[in-house]
Amino acid sequence: MVKFKNVIDFRGMPGNVDFDKVVPLSQYKAQVEEANTSVMCYGGDRLPAKDDVIEIRPAENENIAAAENLIGRLAETEVRLERARAREAELSRQLDEMKKFVVVMEIVETYLRRRYREQQDHLVRLYSSPSSLLVSSK
Repeated sequence: MVKFKNVIDFRGMPGNVDFDKVVPLSQYKAQVEEANTSVMCYGGDRLPAKDDVIEIRPAENENIAAAENLIGRLAETEVRLERARAREAELSRQLDEMKKFVVVMEIVETYLRRRYREQQDHLVRLYSSPSSLLVSSK
């Protein structure tokens, strides 16, 4: 790698940098001084150069693109949220139906247990009584 004295290194700068356009420090200082001189000569009311306008517009376009991207992502998130709420409502409805079903099944289970015990008691009484032999022979 060739190293130059008094060269600005753009590698630490954010964004896409064309490393073929590395400028010697003396040239960079001259450009900055020229820009400062033109501002001082014309005051703060100088018209922007064509390069300045071109540099500003991509930033505005990037902001617009970023805003549109965020608006799109927000819309997608709202759609997903609406689907999630609909799914939650459906699952809540199903859960309520299942709870009702469980209550009905518990009632049926209680009834069947009671009937089973009654049948057992009836059979015990039937076989334990002496008259059961007479009744069963009929």
